[in-house]
Amino acid sequence: MHIKTLIITLINQLYIKNKTISFSESCTGGILSKYITNISGSSTIFKGSIISYSNDIKNKILNINKNILTTYGAVSHKTAFLMAKHSKIILNSSFNASITGMTGPINNQNPKISTGSIFCGLAYKHQIETKKINFIQKRRQYIRKHASLFILKWIIKRIHLHA
Repeated sequence: MHIKTLIITLINQLYIKNKTISFSESCTGGILSKYITNISGSSTIFKGSIISYSNDIKNKILNINKNILTTYGAVSHKTAFLMAKHSKIILNSSFNASITGMTGPINNQNPKISTGSIFCGLAYKHQIETKKINFIQKRRQYIRKHASLFILKWIIKRIHLHA
């Protein structure tokens, strides 16, 4: 499915259910926010986004403890979980999707995490879920686009089931 179609579906579902969404993005660097704000009417459901590309911002803005980032890494289930949890509270939205990952082309930071490893979080109601995606294709823009597609489809399913 095309990104524009997914975004329109997302906006319509949230609007009908009188819900809002926000994002906390790391490896996508604001792509999800760009996609949603490209569509007229998105301001009725989109609260905003926290682009936390650096660990310093994850710590200072999203209140993720430096020990968590050191122990688990910025690219982990734990970090995706906390990004979703904290940014949902900060931005006061019905749903918050987080995304962090290694988009490459090479990874000099953590040899345990391979390029193409993406962790997503989704906070809604009193639940927080995380998922890991592994892309075999190692091109940076491919990973960022397809990780965005994945998370948009996941959000739409959750809105349909839980909103």
